[in-house]
Amino acid sequence: MALEKNVLIRLKDDRLVRVLWTNTNEQMVVVIEVDNPTAQPRILSRTELLESLASQHARLVEDTYLPRVLPEHDLSAAARRHRDTAWTRIGGLVMKEPDIYFPKSRASLVAKACAEIGGSRPTYYKHLRRYWQYGCVPNALIPMFNNCGAPLTPKKDTCVKRGRPRTIEPGVGTNVNEETRKFMRVASLKRYLGSTRSKLRTAYDFLLTNYYPDDVHIDTSERGANIVTIVNPDKVPTFEQFKYHFHQENNFAAIQINRKGRRATEKLYRPLLNNSQNECSGPGTRYQIDATIIDLYAVSRFDRNRIVGRPTLYLIIDVYSRMIVGFYLGLEPPSWFGAVMALLNTLEDKVALCERYGLDITPDQWPAADFPLKLLGDRGEIESLMADKLARAFNIVIENAAPYRGDAKGVIERTFRTAHTVFGPYTPGYVEPDFRIRGARDYRDDAILTIDEITAIIIRTILIINNEPRRDYQGNPETVKDKVPYAPVKLWKWGKETHRADTRRFDYEYAKTNLLPDAPITLTRRGLRFMKGLYYECDELLSLPWYIKAQENRTKMTAVYHPGDMSSVLIRTPYEPDRVYKATLARHCHHWQGKTLVEIDELRHQERRLAAEYKANHLGDRLGWQCDIEDIVEKARHLAAEDSDPSISRAQRKRDIKKNRAQERAVQTAEHAEKHGFSDTGTLTTSSAPIQSDVDADSDLDFIEQLRQLRASSGAKS
Repeated sequence: MALEKNVLIRLKDDRLVRVLWTNTNEQMVVVIEVDNPTAQPRILSRTELLESLASQHARLVEDTYLPRVLPEHDLSAAARRHRDTAWTRIGGLVMKEPDIYFPKSRASLVAKACAEIGGSRPTYYKHLRRYWQYGCVPNALIPMFNNCGAPLTPKKDTCVKRGRPRTIEPGVGTNVNEETRKFMRVASLKRYLGSTRSKLRTAYDFLLTNYYPDDVHIDTSERGANIVTIVNPDKVPTFEQFKYHFHQENNFAAIQINRKGRRATEKLYRPLLNNSQNECSGPGTRYQIDATIIDLYAVSRFDRNRIVGRPTLYLIIDVYSRMIVGFYLGLEPPSWFGAVMALLNTLEDKVALCERYGLDITPDQWPAADFPLKLLGDRGEIESLMADKLARAFNIVIENAAPYRGDAKGVIERTFRTAHTVFGPYTPGYVEPDFRIRGARDYRDDAILTIDEITAIIIRTILIINNEPRRDYQGNPETVKDKVPYAPVKLWKWGKETHRADTRRFDYEYAKTNLLPDAPITLTRRGLRFMKGLYYECDELLSLPWYIKAQENRTKMTAVYHPGDMSSVLIRTPYEPDRVYKATLARHCHHWQGKTLVEIDELRHQERRLAAEYKANHLGDRLGWQCDIEDIVEKARHLAAEDSDPSISRAQRKRDIKKNRAQERAVQTAEHAEKHGFSDTGTLTTSSAPIQSDVDADSDLDFIEQLRQLRASSGAKS
């Protein structure tokens, strides 16, 4: 084994030495101890050292004593001056090998240099020792100013003021002793560390007014105001002293944890040593899902004068390619339903979707129609019991972000911001950042877009984002080699062709059946009665042999419905649980065709509100008419009492009902004829039905005339 100059060797007695010079002919090695502050070069036997290395009693170690590598311009002027001065003194001496390693010749060389260059002998020996111990390079002579002083060590309390003398503020000042530091800790704990709003100056003010009663006087004026006077400024610590000792005893992380809490501190200041892209092997490995309330006000589809608020936008994005694979826009707050709608959209044919909103695209412009291997979302939606369906029916691994850790989904959070910058400048009703400023415009007044129109805008925004290169995407040599632009649709296609694709495709109807919400539906004679007074019909169910019996028993079934379109539902029956029937709105409910559940509920609410308003307005008329009815009945009761004949029994009254009815009918017919001008002579015109009577016509006419006179006289009395 060859011994090289400048290597470090750990000897068998655990001493660490550096090889300064070796001579093969004389079988000697010059070394110096690197950990000994008074070490001098000494000679070892080359043979014995090699034997120790061969037997592993001694071993080579990594050199950690080389000087720190710093650019020349990063060195301070003082450090460069100290290094250059030292090198000027010993630069010529270290070249005189091996004489410089022997004590006698070294002493004469140092004495000669002292006489020629200047300086003391201990200074030369100090520079030589440092040069040899720290790698035998000129930069080993750079002074270690960072080791000077005693940072974080409390200084002894003396009568002499420590630190630089004042040049601006009057007085001398005071030293900070242990008692003062104790007061500072209490003040900072009470007025700073436990609050996110107070400033450090607040704690300093609390310190002066509560712990220095002899030097800070607090008086009360005639009006009750406090007047604070600092009697002796040299006896109280300055704010700079308070700030210095506060930061000496509290590191930044501890301060932030005390003021903001550990959760917020980790969110704001934790190291970002990885990214989401490194955890994906290809397209479909992981989707991220999240929702936000967009900064745009919408109006009702039925009345544009009615503002319905700001819709909720759900986005699903592929982490590997950054492509938006699904979305949903609705008025519901963030919930499991919104997540389901966005997931179903990932399976939907995007060409047909865009066609419904007046846009023609090719499949290459939005190629996503698959489910992922993993789905990362918030705990609110994805941690619900309904998420178990997603895992069991589609074998998707559900991942939940930690609470208050939106940064775990940084890819999709940034996409929301990008989307707003795309459609914001063109949409009236968009909420600008100045909406909280006093005097700013109320952007709700500009709202003119409905949910359908905003959806069409969102689709075009997604196409812009998916087909535009991403500047923040971290590529690799393979993408550069294949000349792949960092547009999400191109990365999706390239990843599927060259990498493992974890996407899975499922039938859209199968996904609807397993993901959409369900509710009971009852079979009645009017059809399948569902929520909100909706009725459905299904021709397939009508032809089944058990339909009539189930209708008679009002059998309850299960309906899977799409809250975004209540035009049809999927029916599961207890008789055939493995089969699904599609039912459409009944003919008498056809006016609800194409409406959402929210819209139906809103319209039903308006119906009830209008009915209640009309009922309230009609109440006065209703009560007046009821009073009229009571008056009429009361008058009739009074007349009946006057005309009552005690000689007529109850049986006699009921015996001639037919005859009385015929006579009354004849009088009523004659009056109607006179009223409408069909009788000028007063001749009676009867109806086609003959009057059944056991008396002759003349007597009937006389009796009718008597009835007329009696009715006329009754009217005059009333």
